[in-house]
Amino acid sequence: MTDKGTYIINGCERVVVDQIVRGTGIFFTREKRKREEQINGEILQNSHEVCLGTIIPKAGPWVTLELDERNILRCQVDEDKENNVSIYRFLRVMNTSSAEVLGNVKHNFLLDKIINKTEKDIHNTSKKENMTVFQLNNNEISISKLLSKEFVLCQLAQVEQRENKSESYTGIELEEKPAYPSSERMYEPGVNDDEFISDKIIQLRQLFLPHLFDLGEIGRKKINRKFNLKLPLNSRMLTFQDICVLLDGLIDIKFFDLPIDDIDSLKNRRLRGVGEWLQMQFHIGLTKLELEIHGKLTASPIVISYPKMLFSSKILNSVLKEFFASSQLSQFMDQINPLSALIHKRRVSSLGPGGLSRDRVIFSARDIHPSHYGRLCPLETPEGKNAGLVLSLASYARVNSDGFIETPYRYVKNGQIELDKPIVYLTAEEESKFKVLSADVSIDKNNNILDDIVTLKFNDTFIDSPVDETDLIAISTIQPISPATALIPFIEHNDANRALMGSNMQRQAVPLLKPSVPYVGTGLEARLASNSGSLVISYTTGLITRVESNRISILGSDNIEVTYYLQKYQRSNQETCINQKPIVWVGERVKAGQVIADGPGSLNGELALGQNLSLAYTSWEGYNFEDAIIINERLVYQD
Repeated sequence: MTDKGTYIINGCERVVVDQIVRGTGIFFTREKRKREEQINGEILQNSHEVCLGTIIPKAGPWVTLELDERNILRCQVDEDKENNVSIYRFLRVMNTSSAEVLGNVKHNFLLDKIINKTEKDIHNTSKKENMTVFQLNNNEISISKLLSKEFVLCQLAQVEQRENKSESYTGIELEEKPAYPSSERMYEPGVNDDEFISDKIIQLRQLFLPHLFDLGEIGRKKINRKFNLKLPLNSRMLTFQDICVLLDGLIDIKFFDLPIDDIDSLKNRRLRGVGEWLQMQFHIGLTKLELEIHGKLTASPIVISYPKMLFSSKILNSVLKEFFASSQLSQFMDQINPLSALIHKRRVSSLGPGGLSRDRVIFSARDIHPSHYGRLCPLETPEGKNAGLVLSLASYARVNSDGFIETPYRYVKNGQIELDKPIVYLTAEEESKFKVLSADVSIDKNNNILDDIVTLKFNDTFIDSPVDETDLIAISTIQPISPATALIPFIEHNDANRALMGSNMQRQAVPLLKPSVPYVGTGLEARLASNSGSLVISYTTGLITRVESNRISILGSDNIEVTYYLQKYQRSNQETCINQKPIVWVGERVKAGQVIADGPGSLNGELALGQNLSLAYTSWEGYNFEDAIIINERLVYQD
């Protein structure tokens, strides 16, 4: 890894793009579904609304409780809509009962009615079906024993024992028997014969095994904050309290019309960075290594006397190399010019493993959301299939330790900006509690906002309010847009589609032999050039002692000479030329952070992507809207 945040893989510079994914935790949504019903001999399709409460873990299957229009409560695991299980079955696997749940929820009266109605529905359904019982190894087995924790753990232990002995094992074999007479068999509510398959039991048991289901520290933190729980952050499994608040939330959105969660909001979406990806790849490598060691111990008759005979680093190395070489998020760095390199490192993608598919994604996932303000640029995105799926971080955005994007604000009190208080960085969830004002307002010399009525952003909506109600104000007018978009002068007068094309086409400018700084700029040219990594910047304050075409030496204040080596005529990933040239002289004093050598596409430490042209513009019967032809002889002769 280099000091520029890039990776050298097989001699080429690569960038691992951050992926934006749905956060972990508990989320509530509504869904329209169609159901066929027979009325007066005619089959009609009626749509009905289902309320869903979904638990999304960091690792393991998704768990969804659904409450339909008939107030029937069901549970589904890993989006398996065809094989819903009853709430009784789910609670039994948790080793709890409906009575315990009713004693720990706030809507216990409504939940009791729902559970009773669910019981009657399952009872009526089971009466119509041919009831069967089973035998295990010619021995009759009861329903309660088949669903018990001890039985499942015993069967899992037998599976592991046979695997250790390298014996083939096909699973639990259940034989069908004639049904018991009604007097000999009592009905158990919520237990359906179709659910007596052992792999279904094991699938539900996965939710309560730490190595198969993990909410993650971020998921636990969000659940605690959302429902005012005080569970420890290391409690990363599904708990009894989680199910209780999930049932309460379902009743809230079903009967009390509480707002559902917006899955497109940045409150519920986070960035998965390169560190998290490497952690996941390392986990995959360790799993493969464990299987290899297990195979060597069971299959090899040779006595293993050294750990080196068991362990091999090749598996871990191959997994990490495969990620950097072939992952969709590990890309060749865009090195056409300094701006393209900078923007590539700040890119955010919804695609990749575990992300969205560009062919099946809905429009709302591509659309601009109010929570993007100050965090993701609404303008800079590709044209075509990836529109709205590949975005760029806004100019002042940063990512916190949990992966959520933050943006800075200043406090406002009684219409006056409080400059004496420090700048505060807020996530979308924290910002929704405040009324926020954009930075393009008039203020006087005492930092008082002059407008009486202003437009404020509050809880992802925009409202007109008196200025005294303002809580926060943005720190800059370019805060909502990306650095590439902020390079366009007078962008507030531009059409959004043309600004999108302009921000994208700046990244395609090939460095010139004689670069030229723009006459009309926005003031960001020097800052973006120095942050791009294409220039050479002095890390020490001192005196220039030697300047050559390929190196610069600086004598620091501690009498230690530091030499900076320059890149000369190197080939970039896009076949352009990387050539750094000194812009300091022997005997000159420099400060730490000062640019001492230009790179491609820069002049005297400022971004210089093109040439300044003298143009005459005229319209021809209105046909030149959004189109033009530039003819300039100097461009051709002077290159």
